[in-house]
Amino acid sequence: MIPNHQRAQNTQIADIEHSMAFIREQGARQVLDIQALASFGHG
Repeated sequence: MIPNHQRAQNTQIADIEHSMAFIREQGARQVLDIQALASFGHG
């Protein structure tokens, strides 16, 4: 049996990891958008 507070902490860590992955993904997409706009602008 896992104590309740331990389980809650694990859930919190999983949420944070999920959020970080989402933010990284959004950031990468934003960089690609900026590069695309820059290349169109200079084309």
